[in-house]
Amino acid sequence: IGSAPTLAALSGTYKLPANLDASVSTEMVTEIWAKVWRPDAGGPYPLVVVLHGNHGTCGRLDPGLGIRIDDRSDYTSSGTCPPGYVVTPNHSGYDYFAKKLADQGNVVVSINANRGVNAAPGVSGDAGLNLRRGRLVLRHMQKLAEWNSGAASTPTQLGFSLLGLIDF
Repeated sequence: IGSAPTLAALSGTYKLPANLDASVSTEMVTEIWAKVWRPDAGGPYPLVVVLHGNHGTCGRLDPGLGIRIDDRSDYTSSGTCPPGYVVTPNHSGYDYFAKKLADQGNVVVSINANRGVNAAPGVSGDAGLNLRRGRLVLRHMQKLAEWNSGAASTPTQLGFSLLGLIDF
């Protein structure tokens, strides 16, 4: 079995303004926020979408341990963290393998579900917000398809175009 070719990978982040998007949630404001890894040339490439687990959305440095402790969830409902805390960078949590996948010819999108999803109260019929998480993934895929087809422009903050890059 031969090894996969290695390509140089690029990464960037998109974050659209928070809003009450009924296709994701009618109860809470959410965000379309993700980190994208892609091969530096060519395409189209297969798409890999990843979504982190459910935990705190704000963290603080624990000087004794020398690590960030994500023990607050203020960002979930307010979009801000208290003084001394930073937003948990969940969209970067899979960097360690997203780059490897992009190096091997894949577009990898790592979604941040902090706003309106992580640590949010459950709703009737969706106590763990699994349906909301799934709708958030589908909303990202809709945006990715629009940017890939040219129906909408890729957000400039990403730093590269997704036009024609993804093989759905």
